[in-house]
Amino acid sequence: MSSLDAIYRSFVDFRKTSAEDRDCTMQRTLVARADSDKDVVETVRYVCKIDEDWVEAIEKGMTFVEKAIAEERQFIRNNGEVVPIEKVKRVSRDSVEHLSRHSDLITKEPEEGKTVVPDQLYTVERLSDYAVYENRFLYMLLRYLEQFISMRYNKIVELANTYRGSLVIDKSVKTGTQNVTFKTELKEERRNDPLLSELNPNKSIIERIAMLLKTVSHYMKVPLMQEVSKSPLLRPPITVTNVLRMNHNFRGAMKLYEFVSSYDKLGYSAEKVVKKINPFPDNAADEFAEIEALASYLAYQYGMGVKDVLRANYAAEEERRREEREKRQADKLAALRRRVSESGGNAEEYMLELEKRIRILENDSERLKEVNTALDKSTAENSRLGSALESATELAADRLAQIEAMQRRYADKVAELEGLFRARLDDLNAEHAQYADRLRAEHAEALAQKDEIIADVERQKQQIVDDCGKQLESLVETHKAELAENARLVREKERRVAEVTEENKLLTELKTLSDGRLNALRYKHGYITDVEEYTTELAFNEIERQYEVFKDFFKRTWKKTRKNIRTELMKQISAENTAKRSGKELNAKANRNANASDAERNSSSGGATDPVRTEINNANNEQDKTE
Repeated sequence: MSSLDAIYRSFVDFRKTSAEDRDCTMQRTLVARADSDKDVVETVRYVCKIDEDWVEAIEKGMTFVEKAIAEERQFIRNNGEVVPIEKVKRVSRDSVEHLSRHSDLITKEPEEGKTVVPDQLYTVERLSDYAVYENRFLYMLLRYLEQFISMRYNKIVELANTYRGSLVIDKSVKTGTQNVTFKTELKEERRNDPLLSELNPNKSIIERIAMLLKTVSHYMKVPLMQEVSKSPLLRPPITVTNVLRMNHNFRGAMKLYEFVSSYDKLGYSAEKVVKKINPFPDNAADEFAEIEALASYLAYQYGMGVKDVLRANYAAEEERRREEREKRQADKLAALRRRVSESGGNAEEYMLELEKRIRILENDSERLKEVNTALDKSTAENSRLGSALESATELAADRLAQIEAMQRRYADKVAELEGLFRARLDDLNAEHAQYADRLRAEHAEALAQKDEIIADVERQKQQIVDDCGKQLESLVETHKAELAENARLVREKERRVAEVTEENKLLTELKTLSDGRLNALRYKHGYITDVEEYTTELAFNEIERQYEVFKDFFKRTWKKTRKNIRTELMKQISAENTAKRSGKELNAKANRNANASDAERNSSSGGATDPVRTEINNANNEQDKTE
């Protein structure tokens, strides 16, 4: 049972007892109605609205993280060394390959018919290394998720489960026999309130977030992540390896990392809800009035020292109630005995009631023993208190004599101070009258100067307004001129940027063409060997770009060359006035020259045949045949 439940049960019993007493009811009614407009209860709570997008994204991504961890990717690290043959425990393929390349390890010629035995042999020790890049990425992702989730979870729980309340009661009650002034001010703050947590409308999603946090903590404690944690922590930016790109599980973990690293929102919103009760409803005012009754009782009990009297009254009341219960029980037994004797029935009911009566008497006997024990203790305490009371009485007499002497000294001192106060008051009144006259004169003079100052300020204000208008017009004209100049500069800048862009494009193509020509010359003269690597993605893309630029250059050049060849042929045909057959022979001759030129270029490129150039030559031959 929580403390709230215990207090509620006790308060219900307290209310039940006080409601039976007429005087308590009347006193509560007077207190509840007095100064009700001053009674205020104010509570402050926060209602959190949680965005589920990041929760769902992490829940979905954690399945991929779990499967990626289960793969336990590792790198087999080979540690090899050459050791004497006596220390070799196992011969592997690497040992044989190394021996085939290092015959110097064989220093003795074997006897006829026996196996060759080297003096030393290469051995390889294979170790499993779990600190691969992908596992380090998973550990970094788990660390990032732990911070990401815990930061939001702690703030949401703090806001949703925090209660702040305040209570102000200020009452003044007067009756015929009692005057009570009661003031109470209470300020309370409760964190991690279990009742608020239980009634929270977002309880389900908060539990999901807590489960995510526990899952991340669990994954960070698995043996694989414990091993990876010993390696240096990975730092962004992340290199997307083939495993992170192609593996289904690691690709899902990568998507989760991209989502979390780019998430720039809080993920929740908090609304402050303030509830204020003023004045109290009738039932609430009646319950709050119990505070005054309880406080008044405690102050009276300890102030008057009547706790023993009240305890005795309580014991007497309990005894009276017990006697009433016994009397009712005895009357019930007597009536039952009469009914049994009159009806002539069995005495089972009578026996049951008699057993109840016996149990009550046994309980009363036990209580009587306890009362006797308490009475003995009370007697000893009374004797001790009697001695203390005599000492206190003597001390009180001494204190009373001291108080009377102090009162006489106080009366003399008060009379003396009253005389000094009256004299000082007369002096202050005279000074105040003089000061008031001086202030009136100064105020009248200030009022006379006020109109002149206001007129002067108005003139200065108008002058400033006129000057500002002229300056504003000048600034507007200057600004218009600057805007026109800026527009011209922008147009000039855009034209220059277009020119530079076109020039840069041309220079880039010329550089690419020059790089291709340089590679062709290096290959032709044998400066490019198999040692140089051109099969990487970057190098091959560069060569492919050079090839595309060269094709474009070749097409444009060949178009101009073909046009010049045709122009020369037409001139020769016109000059010699030959027949159509002669024109075809000349055209065939031109094609042979072009093919010979292509062959010469192919030979300058190392003898390799360009499929694009061959296709162009075939197209030209077909066109020449058609013509």
